[in-house]
Amino acid sequence: LEVMTLSVSDEEVSVLRRTIVLLGQDHVLVTRFDRASVLQLIVDFARRLTVVMPPGQFVHPPVVAPHEKAIFAVELDMYGLDTVPPVGEAAGASAVIKTADEWLAVMKMTDKKIAVAPSLLYKSSRDTFEYPSFLNKVVGKSGLLFALQDGPTHRFGAFIDGPLTPPDDPTQANIYKVPVFLYSLSGAYETPTKIELPEDRQWV
Repeated sequence: LEVMTLSVSDEEVSVLRRTIVLLGQDHVLVTRFDRASVLQLIVDFARRLTVVMPPGQFVHPPVVAPHEKAIFAVELDMYGLDTVPPVGEAAGASAVIKTADEWLAVMKMTDKKIAVAPSLLYKSSRDTFEYPSFLNKVVGKSGLLFALQDGPTHRFGAFIDGPLTPPDDPTQANIYKVPVFLYSLSGAYETPTKIELPEDRQWV
């Protein structure tokens, strides 16, 4: 069943698509739903957010042409929707990855299907700069995204697709191979950019 929903005088009105199709292919309601690509994207996005996906599931917003982004954001707001990834504390607490577009760009760089909202494991201003504090937060975790800022313009980081394994002796080093890439959000490049490393340089 295809359920169509519109907001009329602050009230949500739902109807089955097969019902309005009876009005004829040229009827304004039918053409509004069938030919308005932005509205179709909104309806599909709303379904995935509220009906199909379980709570906490990461829902990628639809891809919209650059010239349609502004109107898409306005129409989403009309229906109480937002493309900000549901990363909860991670999004609200990050001073480095600031916008929904930046979050989406970095997540896309990982080449992974992200099914669970990311969480903020460690923040230096919250958890202190102490080495034990950092390790206690991240040891045993995998898929680690580091976000750093240098001055007012340069924001960058790294993604480690594996766990951090500290040495048995904290005064020693533990070096091992693990998939890793760097990224830049601002300063070095005009747009969020993934910086690939040669395979023989991917280690921690």
